Amino acid sequence: MTQDAFDSLDNILDATLDDLADAPSTEIFPAGAHKVKFTSKIDDKKLQVQITFTYVEPLELSEPTAVPPAKDDKNFLFISLRKKDGTANEMGQGELKEVVKALSGTFPGNSTREILDGAQNAEVAIVTKVKKGNEQYPDDKLRLVSLEVI
Repeated sequence: MTQDAFDSLDNILDATLDDLADAPSTEIFPAGAHKVKFTSKIDDKKLQVQITFTYVEPLELSEPTAVPPAKDDKNFLFISLRKKDGTANEMGQGELKEVVKALSGTFPGNSTREILDGAQNAEVAIVTKVKKGNEQYPDDKLRLVSLEVI
């Protein structure tokens, strides 16, 4: 059965396990430079910007033996603009500013929101590191070093 045949809930629920698509991986991209598709979503309720990087291809991996992600694998960057105590998160605002600054030359706008909206589905090059987890936050996290529109 093709993915196009899944036009209704009944078709999906009547499908076999072999017919259903595999979920794309959300493993942290290895350190290095990557070509990705950029999308963002603004969560007004949480005062957060979620950036999704959908993998296109490796440009240069920091570790030559690292296995590059598969095409269409996803990684996420959550930028919180408010701290738990309700005050402004300067670190989050600074991180968002760097992302938007990198996009603004290609996607002009009068506001951060306009620039992010204009950059939807843009292909960008990102340089990443892996921030290792700790006792308080055990999961490894994607650390964005730089972003450039290509």
